[in-house]
Amino acid sequence: MDGGVTLAENAEFFCGAAKDVGFQRVSFAAVGPVERHAIFERWLAQGFAGEMTYLHADAEVRRDPRALLQSARTVVSVVLSYGHADPFDVPADALAPGARGRIARYARGADYHMVMKHALNAMGRDVVA
Repeated sequence: MDGGVTLAENAEFFCGAAKDVGFQRVSFAAVGPVERHAIFERWLAQGFAGEMTYLHADAEVRRDPRALLQSARTVVSVVLSYGHADPFDVPADALAPGARGRIARYARGADYHMVMKHALNAMGRDVVA
């Protein structure tokens, strides 16, 4: 993409690339400090991160995306649904006795983190191609 491309054309290009790899929504925001970062810091301090210790390690970097890439001007956010259809019902007499439950929709498919990583990498390849 050359310097003569408009912001609208860039947005359309990124939206197309995102949808081509399966993202349902795409949005854009100017890069700058996260205004509500203090809420995240309080959430961490209250222990809500649980075993996700990496959130503490990266907390300061999450304050401003430019800490990762100083030249960044726009954040591109994407949505990828991890909802999967309800599984087929299994007749009660075919189930083993004991505790019963439903599997959460997000747990019915492949690991969401890996699915997202592969889709983002594919989008990245498309964008730079």
